[in-house]
Amino acid sequence: MVPRAWTRTRSKGSKVPRATATQLVIDNLKKWDAWDTIPAPVRKFLETLDPRYETVKVGKFEKMSFRIFGVMPGFNQTAKLPPAIKKARELGFKPAILAEAVMSVEAFHAGTYTAAITRTIERSGQPFEPPCALFSSGEMIVTVGKEKGIGGRNQEFALSAALRITGSKSIITASVDTDETDGLGTQFTNGLEGMLPCLAGGIVGGETVEEAKKAGVDIIEELKRHNTSPALWKLKNGILATPNISLTDLTVALVLGDNK
Repeated sequence: MVPRAWTRTRSKGSKVPRATATQLVIDNLKKWDAWDTIPAPVRKFLETLDPRYETVKVGKFEKMSFRIFGVMPGFNQTAKLPPAIKKARELGFKPAILAEAVMSVEAFHAGTYTAAITRTIERSGQPFEPPCALFSSGEMIVTVGKEKGIGGRNQEFALSAALRITGSKSIITASVDTDETDGLGTQFTNGLEGMLPCLAGGIVGGETVEEAKKAGVDIIEELKRHNTSPALWKLKNGILATPNISLTDLTVALVLGDNK
């Protein structure tokens, strides 16, 4: 998909495309010395794209007889936190928000740190007394480098947490993208690993690492390759979701009490 640049019109307050999208892509690729690293067919496609398929320009957009508007909540409503918190209370968990709008944080490290918090709660009841549910929202990142694995930030969060809660009988951790697609979409996953579906995230527990060993899945190696989707799918720990509006990501860690 060709990225688009957006500007806000003063008269209507709406967001409409500006500039030539294809040229903007080319300029950015050259600016960051990436133009020569992308496949030749992609360069050719960008250089010869039919103008009819370009982004609609402001003048043409303003003459159209229709408008499309969308109301998006602020970060204090991201990832459907209020409904999730309500559900946690109904199930007997004390909810706590660890962080809202977690951005530009490596998913691996976020998962590791969250797991450390849940372990502390499990051992000492601090800083929250179990049974409790810990929530975070936002959009983490995964720095893939030259690796070509299939996965996403929420899946990486889940598997990194699994490594730190091994053996626990009271911790369950999950992370999911609310728009159904975590990382690579079906255009990359179809045909791989026996028609691997596009995962929205992952869910793990204290037994996940042991189950992975029995299944021949090396979680540490898969994390190094950022190849989390095949691992989670093989372990039946991947999350599938129905496509919906994106309200960023949702992570939740449950620490069960003695009565759970």
